[in-house]
Amino acid sequence: MKRLIVNADDFGSSQSANHAVVRANREGILTTASLMIGEPAAFNAVELAREIPELGVGLHLVTVVGHAVLEPAEIPLLANQRRELSNHPAVTWLRYSAKPAVRRQLYQELDAQFGAFAATGLPWDHVDGHLHFHSHPAIWDYMLARCEEYKVPGVRIPDDDYRVNFRISPELRWAKLALSFVFTFINRRCRRALRGRKFISPSHSYGMWNTGNMREAYILKLLPELEDGLSEIYFHPGTQHARKLSDRADGMDTDLHSLLSDKVREAIESNNIQLTRYWAEIERIACEQSIA
Repeated sequence: MKRLIVNADDFGSSQSANHAVVRANREGILTTASLMIGEPAAFNAVELAREIPELGVGLHLVTVVGHAVLEPAEIPLLANQRRELSNHPAVTWLRYSAKPAVRRQLYQELDAQFGAFAATGLPWDHVDGHLHFHSHPAIWDYMLARCEEYKVPGVRIPDDDYRVNFRISPELRWAKLALSFVFTFINRRCRRALRGRKFISPSHSYGMWNTGNMREAYILKLLPELEDGLSEIYFHPGTQHARKLSDRADGMDTDLHSLLSDKVREAIESNNIQLTRYWAEIERIACEQSIA
């Protein structure tokens, strides 16, 4: 059977993102959300999540373009006095690769984010990363060790099938091809590191190529292309990434519109796709093993 995790990234980044997540779960197809634990609206997100036990909440590790959990004096090589991390992803990627002193402070911050999420008392559903920085070689292995420590069920590998996207959404094809080439090597390394470990990880996680513009028409084309087994589609509802639909008076963005779409829900049913969460996948596997 085709099984699908529908995730919202950047939960906790703003009040609008939080309300969009709640609405997309209660009225739409959203099954999970990834929490930015150091952002201004994180406390509000946690309070809302406690009222929605059916929403699987995971940790959205923030190591660039966001706020740190630790005080600036503890990680002066990572954050400024407002706890703001670097806004330059390419430069930051290289710094994490080349500078041991920076990595030491990075690991302190990762520990703090894991600890802060655990302190909320929310059940762990998964871990992923803002701008996919969790797949950085200096972060991935460290992250997996922390995930094992906290018994996290699942992790995302940013493996967005370029061939499918090229066919159904050919815009910016050369930029997509270049990025796909880079992530092919990153993803292979990530999957090698998962061998022998009991993590749930979808075969493909769709959302990279159309971030902030996950249009209804795109989702309707994507759903029939999903492979058997577990896939993920992630959105950014209610955030500054999501483009506004100019013809909607209520200002709803493209991502939230797709998550609430009756057409999308009908397509999920007609393609025999089962909506799920990472934790539900752990329970399903345990049930199958007990029957066997």
